[in-house]
Amino acid sequence: MSTLGFGEAGQGMERPVNQRNSTIVKILALAIAWASTIGGGCSSFRLPAGVAELPDSHRLHIAPFSISTSFSLTKDDSLVHELVSLRGRVHETLKLPLASRQIEIFIFDDRPSYERFIHLHYPELPRRRAFFIARDQREMVYAYRDDRLDEDLRHEVCHALLHATVGVVPLWLDEGLAEYFEVPLEANGTHERHLDELHSAMQRGWKPSLTRLENLTRVQDMNGSDYREAWAWVHFLIHGSAEGRQVLLGYLQDLRTDRCREPISARLFQVIQRPDSIFASHIEQLKPTPIEPNSISTSPAGR
Repeated sequence: MSTLGFGEAGQGMERPVNQRNSTIVKILALAIAWASTIGGGCSSFRLPAGVAELPDSHRLHIAPFSISTSFSLTKDDSLVHELVSLRGRVHETLKLPLASRQIEIFIFDDRPSYERFIHLHYPELPRRRAFFIARDQREMVYAYRDDRLDEDLRHEVCHALLHATVGVVPLWLDEGLAEYFEVPLEANGTHERHLDELHSAMQRGWKPSLTRLENLTRVQDMNGSDYREAWAWVHFLIHGSAEGRQVLLGYLQDLRTDRCREPISARLFQVIQRPDSIFASHIEQLKPTPIEPNSISTSPAGR
């Protein structure tokens, strides 16, 4: 039996400007049925019967990626460098094995052709800019060329890398990590849009709650502020303290070996007193990382 579950960054409908708009579609064996996952609707899911509508006139293989497009792409293109760099960043930052299982990436020429394909082969899915789809040992990413292609791919490919090396990751952590890695390398994980909005929310009296995030199991239950908070907790765990970083790294390793039985907050509360308060101080003091305009990655998207 297969299951569909959604994960997005700020991510039915078109995304607001300050929310991420990609979606993860995870089809995992031995999981609950689609109807129970989204509370009704179609109870089955099918992969495309053929690839006639997929962009496949050009295909580039650079381990572990297979990138299919209708335009020429070489290993020297900035888009390819982005993906190779992302694989290394995830490996180095999270101390996970280098993903070796093939990740298939399909980049459509434009949004209409992308949406026609998704609507035809995945009619159950809502409208989103990009999708990550996992089934058994296969990871696939669908996206289209525009000015945010790099960001969309970093986010979705991060999901694919996590799925290939860890397996199932709790929703808030899966999205928080994807939000962390979707920004350019030079930003060092600092998501300026999220940071600005969190600073404003904190001035209005907003309080963080990791345990609340951990209780969110359906992406339909997450809103833009949840994605921002998920990113912020990931940033805090990675950069806030050595203890928090070790909690995160150990938790991911235990997820890989199916030894996790408690939420990450239970571990965090054991090593850090009042983590919510320390988290708030970390975010209040965090400043955007200056990025030179010419250092921001570009791609063929929408050019």
